[in-house]
Amino acid sequence: MASAALLLGSLGLAASSRAAVPAAAAAAQLGPAPLIDPHVAPSRKVKVRTTDRRPGGLLEVDISWAGRGPYSGKIYGSVQDLEADGYCVGAWVFTGAKYDVSITGARSACPAGSAVPAYYSYKKKWRVLVQVCLVKQNRLYYCSRWS
Repeated sequence: MASAALLLGSLGLAASSRAAVPAAAAAAQLGPAPLIDPHVAPSRKVKVRTTDRRPGGLLEVDISWAGRGPYSGKIYGSVQDLEADGYCVGAWVFTGAKYDVSITGARSACPAGSAVPAYYSYKKKWRVLVQVCLVKQNRLYYCSRWS
């Protein structure tokens, strides 16, 4: 109630003349509504690690999409090898297709301390998930959950 009297006082009106306060003037005192930019694509950040005891692999990506579904968009980020454990690190995308596609191409992050870019663009997909795994002799180990 005190804030209403303060608002009315700042507009030069008495509390008894509350009905005379236009709604637009009262709304202007509350501040502007947040603006949503229609040109910015919705996205989500994903940060997952491999499941070994001391996680040796890290995937950090942004997954963006557009449309009302099925969606088109891209995955962009990096894959890092965190441990000198003899494994390399790679990442894959699940889109509902028969095979999962590598988002690091033919490259893997290794040796320890190295990173490679992760990129994948997709069209007309209902669901897009990513996973990071340790790689040794073309076999996958300690894969993260699909995120």
